[in-house]
This record gives sequence, structure tokens and C-alpha cells, in this order.
Amino acid sequence: MKKLIAFVAAVFVSAMLFAQNVPSVNLKDSDVKNWAKNCVSIQKELDKLGIDEDNTYSEALAEKDAVEKVLEKNGISGPNPIDKYATILQCAAVLKAESELDEDSIAMMKLMKIDPIAELKNQINAKDYNVISSNSKAVLKAVDALDNLD
Repeated sequence: MKKLIAFVAAVFVSAMLFAQNVPSVNLKDSDVKNWAKNCVSIQKELDKLGIDEDNTYSEALAEKDAVEKVLEKNGISGPNPIDKYATILQCAAVLKAESELDEDSIAMMKLMKIDPIAELKNQINAKDYNVISSNSKAVLKAVDALDNLD
């Protein structure tokens, strides 16, 4: 999962700089289910392309067509499969963080009036988040599979 983080971050940072509201990437339920089913395969194919966390934004963009082919082949449909993939990864990170919080941590954050997860959610379109969170079991299982890949 670490292999495309720099690319994903660059895409989202640039999108956030130019957008007032977070636009929907029009995720479909099938995009999320296919990612959950094929995330390990996607990661292995991206590894073969040499896409990793050390890529600069311009280097990653040079591989855009190849990355889009990998994503579309694995069921993340266009348009904008890279944006969809980035959104899925970002939401997966939020879901994983939420799943790891215990009641004491939640209570302490409320007492301190901080909510880092809410800040992360504010960077995700609510419609897209709802599509992903409705598949949370499969998404969390996929995140675990990616974590065990390294």
C-alpha cells in the first residue's frame, strides 16, 4: 500500500489546492468491491511498473496511462480511475483509524476537543465516503492484506 502513497498524496494535495468543496469522484459500489478483491494484485502490478513512494509527482504522472490500465483491468472503472483509487485509499485509512480507536481514546479526544478523523473525513466527499464505508468489512480486510504484503 505504501508504494503509491506519494502519488496519491500529490493528486489529492493538488485537488485540494484548487477546490473549495471536495468534489465527488463518482465512486461506484463495484469500484470499491473490485478494489477490495484485487488490491494485492493492483499493488503487485504497480510494483512491476516501478511506482513507489519515492516517485515525484511528475514521475508518477508520466506513468498515468499505465496506472490507469492497471486500475481499469482490476475493476476500478473510468473516468478518473486514479482519483477513485486515491479516494478509496484515503477512506480506507480513515476506516482503519476508526477501527483501531478504543472508547478511552475517543473519550480523551472529545475531552480535548480534537477529532483528527473528522479532519480527514472533511477531505473526502461525503457521497464517496458513504459508498466506501458501506463496504467497510471488505475494505478493512483488504487493508490487512496489503499490510501483510510488505
